[in-house]
Amino acid sequence: MKNINISYNEKVGIMNCYQEICVLDEMGRIKLPILLAKKQHLNYFTPLCFDYGNGYITLCKASESVYTYPFVTSRMVRKLDRNRRISIPKSLQLLYNIGPGDHVEIYTMDNINILRKKELTYRPIDVSSIAAEISQTDSFYTELRNGKLYLSNPILQKTGITPRSEVQFFLKGHTLIIKKYQLKIDSSKDIIYTGRSTILDQNGWLNIPKKIRKHLSLEGTSIVRINGEKDKLSVQTLF
Repeated sequence: MKNINISYNEKVGIMNCYQEICVLDEMGRIKLPILLAKKQHLNYFTPLCFDYGNGYITLCKASESVYTYPFVTSRMVRKLDRNRRISIPKSLQLLYNIGPGDHVEIYTMDNINILRKKELTYRPIDVSSIAAEISQTDSFYTELRNGKLYLSNPILQKTGITPRSEVQFFLKGHTLIIKKYQLKIDSSKDIIYTGRSTILDQNGWLNIPKKIRKHLSLEGTSIVRINGEKDKLSVQTLF
């Protein structure tokens, strides 16, 4: 399937930025435009990091330290191939309902690329407001893989939980609450202590006990939303 790249400058929201339109090929890849690659100094096999928000995906260059120590950011890291193509992770394709043949808009501002599925009716996007939202977000989406969740450093910083910390599991309806271990258990009618605890490993991976996964229907590969709060993480299943 042929990639489509339409390049032009446009004032988007209150920011001047490049806008590109690409199409996903049969393998779920997009080809980054040559002007974008040159502007951001993206070479062959450059690792790029995917993050995501409400209706959009961001794609940024992963620094060497980020790629060496992936627990400081998302594990959604992919490399450019020799033809400047990069695969959009399958979980993000499912989350944003995009697939082979779909058109994707790419907005570029400085070192941030904002991707969203092209809509039938044109709706302007304010890139500057999204950039601000990215830096202040309290939630993110991730996959549950083999019974484990990956918790990135930015979300952990909002909670006081650190790698190698022991955490306890609580339930609030169909929401899983994760708190740093305390001797005194703070339960209520809304929040129930499960009696389970475990250690967050040094790379940010957290094993979710099997009984809790079964109760919340967290089986196989599930997409979840994680919200970071003052002293806890809230995990909700999307699908």
